[in-house]
Amino acid sequence: MLADAGVPSPEVDADILVGLALGLSRSQVHLHGQRDVSDVQEERALELARRRSRRIPLQHLTGEVEFFSRPFKVRPGVFIPRPETERLVDMVIMIVRRGRPVWILDLCTGAGVVGVSIACCLENVSVVAADISLEAVELARENAIMNGVASRMDFIVGDGLSFLDVGGKGRAQFDAVIFNPPYVESGAIEGLEPEVRDHDPRIALDGGPDGLAFIEGILPGAASLLIEDGLLAFEIGADQGKRARELVEACGLRCMAIMQDLAGKDRVVIGRKPSG
Repeated sequence: MLADAGVPSPEVDADILVGLALGLSRSQVHLHGQRDVSDVQEERALELARRRSRRIPLQHLTGEVEFFSRPFKVRPGVFIPRPETERLVDMVIMIVRRGRPVWILDLCTGAGVVGVSIACCLENVSVVAADISLEAVELARENAIMNGVASRMDFIVGDGLSFLDVGGKGRAQFDAVIFNPPYVESGAIEGLEPEVRDHDPRIALDGGPDGLAFIEGILPGAASLLIEDGLLAFEIGADQGKRARELVEACGLRCMAIMQDLAGKDRVVIGRKPSG
């Protein structure tokens, strides 16, 4: 059924959906492959398969995703985290200083996977997680609680950076500003897989005609929020490295590196605010 519907990796999804219907993990499905199932369980598995065949994302059926080896809740209306974004978390963890308190701004937080994962790995880090979507911010808070780092995180609903200008008294300063922005070209969205095109919020995908509109708009403000020698890190599309470097340097920052993902594609931009 899944293969006929064009679902990627149908065998893997079938294992997961059968396990979901039976209350078993994927490995347990194989260990108990000869187990009898009830009519109710069978119908439950088939109904899940029918929904997946309509290209409803697997994560929306299971209600969760693993990211950076930790569980996170997901739900319709909030961007589904991608494995490629783990590279962003990797780089921030490698670069951020240990020992002293560090304050990080996580823009476009979505389900909160980036900020929560960093807070889980670095005990000296506190995170302000922000998103334009109230639904996303509420989900990020739930994930922070589930992963035990809510006491070191604040959650703000805001559009861009405007929420940080408190009463005209000046903006806060951060040791690092990180974000996974919308960077898909507007004209390319219709060609995406149905799971992405029809179920991820368009605002989390659409980066304008060249995919860089949000990044170009947010970088000057993000740069202004960094302390001297502060870190800027954000995700990009595979063909956006050269232009992203130019945009970072136009804001007066040093572009330290364009890092590749496991597929060898440009994925993460690393910048620094000069000191002195």
